[in-house]
Amino acid sequence: MVKYSRKAIYDTTKCVGCDKCVFISPYSAIEAEDFATPKILNDYCMGCGACASACPHYVIQVKGFEFENVLKRYKEAAVKLKAAGRSPVILVFCCQWSEFSALDNPENILFKRNAVILEVPWFKALDPVHVVNALRNGFDGVMAVVCAPSDCKLQKGRDTAERNMAVLKDVLKKMGFN
Repeated sequence: MVKYSRKAIYDTTKCVGCDKCVFISPYSAIEAEDFATPKILNDYCMGCGACASACPHYVIQVKGFEFENVLKRYKEAAVKLKAAGRSPVILVFCCQWSEFSALDNPENILFKRNAVILEVPWFKALDPVHVVNALRNGFDGVMAVVCAPSDCKLQKGRDTAERNMAVLKDVLKKMGFN
């Protein structure tokens, strides 16, 4: 499980102390501190990314899934596939905790089919910005591969996913995607 051992990290010098991360953390992995920035409790952190999706300043992120690095990584992948004349190019979001055997090594299966895999720390914390950005940066489509709610290993935080998907649907509709 070393491959999936992501933890929340943050830059305390940029934290404004809003404590949104404290309230959103479904595993009580972040603790408020009097007159200080919140403290991450690594023993409780599951690397789910809920705190990162709630941070308005991108101060808190999940190691290996830093916002700007992820944006750059999949944009470069789209450009590379398009330059090779491959189309349609699809960005596939898949949860790191997924039990689908096809996702044990998804690059081997999906890359041959013009798909780029982006493993997310926790599907429920997927930032809708990634979907919109993917469509704006060369991807012809976006797909999410997730477990059924009853099979999800990280049950807490379902409301976060539902809010994110409601926002995403509204934004995509405004962009002309129905």
